[in-house]
Amino acid sequence: MILYINTTANNLVAIGIKDKNKLICRQEFNSKRTQAEKLLPAIAKLLEANKLKLSDPKSIEVANQGG
Repeated sequence: MILYINTTANNLVAIGIKDKNKLICRQEFNSKRTQAEKLLPAIAKLLEANKLKLSDPKSIEVANQGG
C-alpha cells in the first residue's frame, strides 16, 4: 500500500492511496500557499475515511516536477 502525494500543480493538492498500482481512493483540494498546513490533516482524514492507520501504507510516492 502506497500513500500518494502530488503538490506539483500551482494551487491544487492531490493525495491518494494505491494498492498494487491501483488507486483505491483520491482526494483533491485547492490550497493557495497553505499546502503544508493542510496536507497532514487531509492525509489523516483520508486514512480515517478508509479505515486505515498511518502505519498501513508501506511507502510514500511523491510526484516530482522540475522547479
